[in-house]
Amino acid sequence: MVKRIFAAFAAALLGFICNAGNPYIPLWEHLPDGEPRVFEDPDNPGKYRVYIIGSHDVRFGSYCGPDIRAWSAPVEDLENWRDEGPIFTYFIDGQWDVMYAPDLVEVVNKEGVKEYYLYPHSRGAGREAMVCKGSRPDGPFTPLNMTEDGRGTLPGSIFGFDPSVYVEQPADSPAGFRAWGYWGFQRSSAAELDPETMWSVRPGTEVIPYFIPASFSYGNVREIPGAEFAVYEGEDLGDFNFFEASSIRKVGNKYVWVFSGHSGPDYGLASSNSTLRYAYADSPVGPWKSGGVLVDSRAIVLGEDGTSLYEGYSGHNTHGSLQYINDQWYVFYHRAPRGFGFARQPMVAPVTVFADEAPVAEGGKVRIYGYDPYTKDHILTAKDSNGHEYKGAEVTSEGFNIFGLDPYKYYSAGYACFLTDKTLQQDSWDVWDNAMDIADVKGGDIVGFKYFGFGGLKKAVKGLKPFEGVNRKNKTEFNIFVTPKTSAAFRIAIWLDSPYSNDVWKGTKIAEIEVPAGSGQKLTKLTAQVGKFVDRLSGKHAIYVTGEGDGVLFDFHGLGFSKAGKPLEKPYVPKIEILINGKSVALPEIPVRSTEKNGLVSQDNYDIAFGEEVRSLSASSPDPEVGIEIDGMTVRATWHGKTKTYRIKTACVNPLTYTDIPDNDVIRVGDDFYMVSTTMYFCPGAPVMHSKDLVHWSIVSYIYDFLEDDDIYNLRNGRNAYGSGQWATTLRYQDGVFYALFIANDQKKTYVFRTKDITSSNWERNEIDRPFHDASLLFDEGRAYVIWGNGDIHITELTPDLRAIKEGGVDQILFSSPTEGIMLRAEGAHAYKIGDMYYVLTIDWPRGGNRREVCWRSRELLGKYESIPVLDGPFDGRRDGVAQGAIVDTPEGDWYAMMFQDHGAVGRIPTLQPVTWFRGWPVLGERGKPVKNLSVNLEPCGSDYVWSDDDFDSPELALVWQWNHKPLDGGWSLTERPGWMRLRGMQLATGITDARNVLTQRTVGPASECVVRLDASGLKPGDHAGLCAFQSNYGAVEIAVDSDGSRSLRVVSRAGTHSPKNASGVSSNVANDGTYASIDVANDGEIQRIPYDGTVVYLKISYNFDNDTAMFGWSSDGESWTMAEYMLQMRFTLDFFTGYRSALYQYPTKTPGGHADFDFYRLRPVDAL
Repeated sequence: MVKRIFAAFAAALLGFICNAGNPYIPLWEHLPDGEPRVFEDPDNPGKYRVYIIGSHDVRFGSYCGPDIRAWSAPVEDLENWRDEGPIFTYFIDGQWDVMYAPDLVEVVNKEGVKEYYLYPHSRGAGREAMVCKGSRPDGPFTPLNMTEDGRGTLPGSIFGFDPSVYVEQPADSPAGFRAWGYWGFQRSSAAELDPETMWSVRPGTEVIPYFIPASFSYGNVREIPGAEFAVYEGEDLGDFNFFEASSIRKVGNKYVWVFSGHSGPDYGLASSNSTLRYAYADSPVGPWKSGGVLVDSRAIVLGEDGTSLYEGYSGHNTHGSLQYINDQWYVFYHRAPRGFGFARQPMVAPVTVFADEAPVAEGGKVRIYGYDPYTKDHILTAKDSNGHEYKGAEVTSEGFNIFGLDPYKYYSAGYACFLTDKTLQQDSWDVWDNAMDIADVKGGDIVGFKYFGFGGLKKAVKGLKPFEGVNRKNKTEFNIFVTPKTSAAFRIAIWLDSPYSNDVWKGTKIAEIEVPAGSGQKLTKLTAQVGKFVDRLSGKHAIYVTGEGDGVLFDFHGLGFSKAGKPLEKPYVPKIEILINGKSVALPEIPVRSTEKNGLVSQDNYDIAFGEEVRSLSASSPDPEVGIEIDGMTVRATWHGKTKTYRIKTACVNPLTYTDIPDNDVIRVGDDFYMVSTTMYFCPGAPVMHSKDLVHWSIVSYIYDFLEDDDIYNLRNGRNAYGSGQWATTLRYQDGVFYALFIANDQKKTYVFRTKDITSSNWERNEIDRPFHDASLLFDEGRAYVIWGNGDIHITELTPDLRAIKEGGVDQILFSSPTEGIMLRAEGAHAYKIGDMYYVLTIDWPRGGNRREVCWRSRELLGKYESIPVLDGPFDGRRDGVAQGAIVDTPEGDWYAMMFQDHGAVGRIPTLQPVTWFRGWPVLGERGKPVKNLSVNLEPCGSDYVWSDDDFDSPELALVWQWNHKPLDGGWSLTERPGWMRLRGMQLATGITDARNVLTQRTVGPASECVVRLDASGLKPGDHAGLCAFQSNYGAVEIAVDSDGSRSLRVVSRAGTHSPKNASGVSSNVANDGTYASIDVANDGEIQRIPYDGTVVYLKISYNFDNDTAMFGWSSDGESWTMAEYMLQMRFTLDFFTGYRSALYQYPTKTPGGHADFDFYRLRPVDAL
């Protein structure tokens, strides 16, 4: 076991002043679950700092991250926040624990020494109750209650979900203090702690298993038979509504317990747990009375007409507490922009607190309201005309600036606290840029900021510095920074106090800015004179921005006011340029996300994928204050104490391999990845490929040797399986067993295979007499399902052993895909349960668009599914979209998608796309567009083995080869003539496509050549042997033996379109419209014939998949080549439904028994020759 405990480094960091609003720390920081505390500054005795200790949303695809994060500010300067760094992480068994909502408390022991106890809320198995100790509030911290191997906590460790601790220092305590702990998720518990451990129950006391009532939603109490709660008799249990996130504070002579609870219906809105509630008592363990809502992060305001309240911001969840700072109570909580729970931001609001002197037992109360510094009683509530009243804290843009924001500064749009379209506010990640845009503002959208302190602040108070307000000489201008998104004219209206001018709101439009048609779509500053409206204002006032026009109008970057002679500008952010091999490379916008494996605790690491050998690396910035350091393949750029790290990583270049590997399904088992693909009628079938890095794949086995021993697979009686056979296999691993399931559409049934050793060819088989088209297996809670279909996606439950359809089990339509504007409805299902969500990936094909990947999701397996496109766009110069395949995670926690693209004659080629989790959706590629280059955060391992040369030296047939249909026993040998592949004609045929024992291998693009050496001495009259570009529209070069025993070299093709070359080697039979003219060929497809006296010949096919042509050649010595006069125009046709293959063949037309020997097979990409 290894533990990494971060030492404090705060003294080395400068405070980060960012015109602090709300959020009160930089917009790029994502610190939810913040627990506020005031501690003495360990480096400045006698001085105090406010600390916020929280979890850290750095994973983006799920909650939190590997560190407990802390920021702090001097109580006398609440705009000067400092990143204390990761104050605790825990590394065990090769990965970093994820940390949820923590708490940190200070105790003074009986020797008078300050000690700090951290409750990190590890999500590691068996480690939720971990407790740590340190001598400073910023760490380092050492775990106290871990087993010797570090994997679990000691017996008696009591803490559970969302731990919180309250400490008192009574004079009569032997330890110098007493402490109580609280925890729980949808059930609250509490206990007095043993001061000797701070992690176990105080001797002589017991855990209180049911502390206050929890609810499913507001007023909907979770009934627990026999439970007795620590509440006053007569209290309505439906008033408490506990959900999670306990925290306790002392207010006067009372105890206030803060928690995340369900609120909303108590003031006329929908129930949400995105609220903090409170209860109060005379002791830390109650009994309690409900106080109501403390803050609703949905930003509750009066509705437009005053008859109801309105949610001005999105909700998700929240967590926080109360803290008294500079004679002012504040509530700390977090918000979730767009309702997205994995990039939450810390917020704060002042509150007015009234605590009666009388004990609660005698009717004393604690009442908490929103705070307004400009009213006599400092109370602020929102009340509609129907009597609904929200009394909690107001959600504003101010943060600690409770007298309003200094109007003469720039503020990012990220500080908006009111949005009518709550989906517009974007996330922020750039540690150099305190920016957070509101994107795609439409006509009618309203964006609000509360409040600007037009009256100024004359002197420092409550930790705030004075600032100048407006006056009549300022000639104040309003400034807004936008990027127009339309070529049409539009307007931006600016409102004071309210966006509505009715009698309820009494708003005033103070400016209307005209943006003319044809305005450049670039960052633009727009201004308007507003002095006559604002230069005599006092106090603080809200500002609202509204769009006026049709459709999407602009991206909103920021705003602020300026006075005459002092223009306002958007804050400067320096640029850097990185050159690789002398070429400037695009710098990624999205940082590397944290995973359990990489343990990243910040969002300032970036990977640059580069698809070539790196011969030189340099970096520069025009700003001399930017420091550049280059270390190997890493560039570090530092500005104002913040470092961005760029790692140059060898890129995976798509396509992964330019060859036919369609209908991919990929799974991971431990550190190993396995992929299956469609090979239809080829035998053995359903190849299993293995990789360690998702980039390099090798065939390791086949699921079956042949599907059926019938006329279809034996090419008898005019029957064949072309275009049929094994389709779209689903591969899953469950309880130590690998399962593969697919249909053969010529058989109208489903095949199920299973094995414990996927690298062997020993698969057990059963059949289900029902064809599940494009199926996906899903195991869930001990049950097995197959999700399948086209258009209507079905779900059918199988028996747990997958041997039959479960009688009485689920068998229904799961969802129906749209029909309007769709050429091909949903198919190619891949189903997953990830977290608590069910996902089904399918393809569809809109008319006039690209084949694309669509994701469907639901919280319930049989619930309502919603969908969005997650990959849609042309790739590699083709409009055949990249879609259909699987998503898979790595051991490091990264996600990737293996998808294929229809790519003409070479077939359907695999691409690897990065997956970014956005609002719970797996978005593929770069913002939903396929990428050519990407880096894979796995060590490169191995080489590809899906096509290969072969000297035929092994007595076993190499796995890269497959037979066309079922081979004839005795029809081939690698031992009769060692070092040669012998093909023996045992069944008469009329041509290549009905010949037995045709041996095939994938072709490779974009251009390649294959060469064989053929000994034709064993051929009989009427025999043919050669090398074929194999598909329905095939072409071949061969030796044919006439009836008299003479040999000829021939170029043959299935009758159709071919292109004779002119002297310059360019196709000469191209019509004016660019199509190829047909030419006549002989009945057996002969295009060219020349006598050949020898018995050994070299044959060659040159493939060009840029224009899908093939050329044929021969040589007697392998050095001097003659090329045929014709060029084959290859076509991927659905009657065969596979990419072109190179095929070795021998077949008789008169007498069986002859044979052809092949010495070697060489396949080379042209650029490697």
